[in-house]
Amino acid sequence: MTLRTDLYQRLQELPALIDLKGGDGQYDLLLPISAEIAQMIRQPALAAGLTFEIDAESRQSLDEVLADEVKAEPRLLPLLEFALDELYMQRGKQGVLTFAAFNQHLDGSIVRALARRADATLASLPYEWEREAFGSVMRRLATAVETESGESATCWRRKASGIKLWLPISEPEIFRERCCNETRPTAIGKRI
Repeated sequence: MTLRTDLYQRLQELPALIDLKGGDGQYDLLLPISAEIAQMIRQPALAAGLTFEIDAESRQSLDEVLADEVKAEPRLLPLLEFALDELYMQRGKQGVLTFAAFNQHLDGSIVRALARRADATLASLPYEWEREAFGSVMRRLATAVETESGESATCWRRKASGIKLWLPISEPEIFRERCCNETRPTAIGKRI
């Protein structure tokens, strides 16, 4: 079992998990240091025959820019894989990961990359009711909670089964066809 650091305090609410934690049942995986973050970015790219563009003005390579962003905010580490995948999909000739792709497709930031993809996926839904349903589902699955300092929000996920939605559906036949037939993929289930 793994447990994220931001949920660690909730472990005490479940005595069975406290028992598992005893003895050799716990291994704390620390956040990577700067050199390890840089390695996580460079080594797989090197193994795949990819290179990172160097900015002509700043003389900083794209991998350094990515590493600096993650070093400044370690909570971005899970989003790094998404950003690198996006850069890979837009790689230039000879396998170069470019600043043009970083700025155009990732909006110049690891954080904004995921938000941009989510917005594009939501906008691609053909019906207004699908976009409304998505918002309704997301509000039921996640809640933003301010930290004690009030500076940033932590997103808490909730498990949900059989979510009840109220949708102002103007096209009920399409809704039943696309969302209620288990043999067909749902629009809401598209990959973000």
